[in-house]
Amino acid sequence: MVLLGVVLSHLHAYSINTFSDRLLLQKKIYLTQELNIDMGYNFSWYLKGPYCSALTSTIYEMIPEFSENEFLEYELTPEASVVLDKVNQLEFCAERSRTELEVAEWYELLASIEYLKNKSSWLSDKGKEGVCLKLRQEKPQFSSQQFNLAWDVLVREGLIKEAN
Repeated sequence: MVLLGVVLSHLHAYSINTFSDRLLLQKKIYLTQELNIDMGYNFSWYLKGPYCSALTSTIYEMIPEFSENEFLEYELTPEASVVLDKVNQLEFCAERSRTELEVAEWYELLASIEYLKNKSSWLSDKGKEGVCLKLRQEKPQFSSQQFNLAWDVLVREGLIKEAN
């Protein structure tokens, strides 16, 4: 639980007050794991993209019991700090401002595309067009333009590769 508390604090995601807070927390932890910080959570596809019920259970136990300040004494390795900073910086990239999405929606889009491309066993066409088609079927609130902007960010940040 200490690792999770430290990571959530660093990710500025130590809140479960609103649905957007919980959505953002799930997506940031998912992307953190996809950037090779294994926290032991197994995600599967759900209504808002990658979701982990065990993570939800843990945060509902941890956040009300422990203040975020209790995790300030712990330090991350330099490598972990780089990864968490990278996850945080996804919020501030130029592409996000062009999507007109709220922060939690942006992370939902990024995590969903990454999951469909790299994790889904039920998607046969994992090329850009196949992933876009499936995303638009599952999440019609996202436009093709938003998909393309998010795809470009994921490629640039090394979370997906262009080729199948």
